[in-house]
Amino acid sequence: NGLNLHLGNGQFKRILHDPANSQSIANNFVHDIIEDADGSLWLSIVEGGLNKLNTETLTAKRYLSDPKNQNSISSNVVLKSVIDQEGNVWSATWGGGLNKFDGEKFTTFRHDPNKSSISNNNLEDVTVDRNGNIWTANYFGGVNKYSAEKIVNYFASDYVDEGLIPMDNVLKVFVDK
Repeated sequence: NGLNLHLGNGQFKRILHDPANSQSIANNFVHDIIEDADGSLWLSIVEGGLNKLNTETLTAKRYLSDPKNQNSISSNVVLKSVIDQEGNVWSATWGGGLNKFDGEKFTTFRHDPNKSSISNNNLEDVTVDRNGNIWTANYFGGVNKYSAEKIVNYFASDYVDEGLIPMDNVLKVFVDK
């Protein structure tokens, strides 16, 4: 319920949604947290979009889906986010595909059956590898790898004999050493 922020002095501050404060977090269902190079926390919030929490002022900037704005995040159901080597924030959304935030605008990568694209728009997880490739876990869509050049889809049905991906409902992706 919300976020419990450790203040570094053995104490915690509870960060909660306040309907009367537009600078509070969008709601209390924080699904994932990452920290950027500046010490800000990026909160992946279910039905609350992507929120950037300033840990000094404890105020949040909300990035919410706006169907009238193609540069906004594509879905308010954000399950996981990761920061790449260039500082871009990549977010796995439910129903909205993969989103890349460059600090100014969002770029959305959605499923398109007519071209090379992510396998579906229901993403469970996202991570970045040491080469800068973005990997996603897709609900009944296998695993996708996005690089600057292309998107590659990996489906269980393609790897049955090798036993690499036992089913297409992938919930997590992880980069090992």
